[in-house]
Amino acid sequence: MTNACSVVPVEVPGVVGVSGDGYLQQKAYFSTYGVGVISVVAPSGDRRFQIPPAPLNPRVLSTFPGGYAYAQGTSMASPHVAGVAALILSRFPGLMPGAVTAILESTAESLACPPNPFNPGPPFDFLAICTGGPGGQLVLRSR
Repeated sequence: MTNACSVVPVEVPGVVGVSGDGYLQQKAYFSTYGVGVISVVAPSGDRRFQIPPAPLNPRVLSTFPGGYAYAQGTSMASPHVAGVAALILSRFPGLMPGAVTAILESTAESLACPPNPFNPGPPFDFLAICTGGPGGQLVLRSR
């Protein structure tokens, strides 16, 4: 374990911590802000604070019973990361989980933290502090 408080399952060896971001490439209001907990950030949608211009949708298009639907959440971000991890393993079969995580982190773009303290605003009123300097978030983006 890396923290004074256990954060399960992300502190289990081989688990990749995934956070989500929205249209403005800022961490989504519902996503984890823990230091040392998140490995990468992937698209998750944020329909409350990161609204794109019409006709774009602020959420992620996903499969849904009977077809497709827009949804948001880290449950939308995690499949992005799992898919990239699967591509890494298809190219380099037999890699240990730590090596896959290292490739994910080293090939992700580094984005600056939002201004501190960050308050997503009503109805959620809390202050979040982003640490890690100018590269506070590692974000999976297609290149």
